[in-house]
Amino acid sequence: MITPRTVPIAALRALIAACDDTGFDVVSPLAASGLRFSRHEIESGLVDEISRSSFTRFTYLSVSQFHQDACSRYGTPPFHLSYLKPLYLCLIACPSLELAIDAAVDFLRMVRGEVERFELVIERDTARLVLTRPCKTLWADQFVALYGLAHFYRVFGWLIGERIPLVRVGLVGRARQTPSVFCTLFQHSIDFDAPLNYVEFPAYYLKRPIIRGYADLKEIPPLFAFDLFSFEYEKQPLHTSVVSAIEAALSAGEQLPNLGQTSEMFGMSVASFRRRLADEGTSFVTIRQECRQRLAIKLLSETEMSVEAIGDILQFSEAAGFRRAFRDATGLNPSHYRRSALGNRSQ
Repeated sequence: MITPRTVPIAALRALIAACDDTGFDVVSPLAASGLRFSRHEIESGLVDEISRSSFTRFTYLSVSQFHQDACSRYGTPPFHLSYLKPLYLCLIACPSLELAIDAAVDFLRMVRGEVERFELVIERDTARLVLTRPCKTLWADQFVALYGLAHFYRVFGWLIGERIPLVRVGLVGRARQTPSVFCTLFQHSIDFDAPLNYVEFPAYYLKRPIIRGYADLKEIPPLFAFDLFSFEYEKQPLHTSVVSAIEAALSAGEQLPNLGQTSEMFGMSVASFRRRLADEGTSFVTIRQECRQRLAIKLLSETEMSVEAIGDILQFSEAAGFRRAFRDATGLNPSHYRRSALGNRSQ
C-alpha cells in the first residue's frame, strides 16, 4: 500500500469545525502546524489538500485538547503520550495478538480506571474491540473515540507485521455534516449512531504471533497515534512469522501447534500454507525442528538443566527422542555438546 503524502482539505475543515464546537481557537494550532492558510482559504475551496505531516501535527494539537477538555468535563484522568512507551514495551512481550490485546485492556484500566476502557469480545469468527468512554453530543468526542480506536487497531497490526482487515467500524453519535471525512481518516466505512465505539476484524488474527521486539520500537514515530495514514508495515516472509509462532509456544510452555492449526492461524488452507513455505525454501517440519534446535542449544549452553528436562520443554515424548534428534542435527549427543560448549567458554 502506498502511503499518501497529502490529506484532503475536508479532513482539516472537519477538525476545525470540531474546535469551533468546543470553543477552541484554531489560529495558534494552525500556525504551529506549519499551515499558513487563512480560515477563508481553507473553507472557501481555494485549497484542495494539505501535507500529511502538517495535518498530523494539527490533529495532535486539536485532538489532545479535545481529550483534555473531555477529562475536565467528566472528571477523569488523562491519557498522556508518555504512557505509550511502557504500553508498547508491555505489548511486545506478549506471544500472541490475543494476549497483547488483553494486556492493552489491563493497561488502559490501570491508567484510566473504569471510566474509559477497552473490551475484547469474540463471537464465532469475529473479534470486536470495544471502546467505552463518556460521550455526549460534542463532535470532538467522536474524534477522540475515532483516534483512540484507530491508534490501538494500528498498533495491533504493527505488532504482527501486517494490516488487519476490518469487518465493521462503529461510532457512538450521529453523523455530522461530513461523515465521509471519518471514513476517509479510518479508511473504512463507519456505522454512526452505534451503541458502542468498536472495530471488528476476523477472529483468526488473534492467533497471530507478535513479531516485534525492543529494537523495533524506534520505527514508531512520535506522533504515530495521530497519523492514521502511516500504514507502512513491512510484510514479513511467512516463515519468519511461523518461527515467531513456534518460538512463542515453546517459551510459554504451550502445546506446539500442528500443521493444520498453524495454517489456520495464518488464514490459509494447509495446501496454500505448504506452498508458500516451499516458495520460501523451507517447510513446516523444518521450521519446527530448527526452533527446537535453537532452544536446545541455548538451554544446554546457558543452563544446568538436565537433558530430560530440556527434552520436556522441547515437547519430546521421551528423552531418547530428544537425544536422537539433537545428534542427527549436530553430530553430538546433548551431554557431549554441553561439555564442548562449557570447554569453549572456559578458554
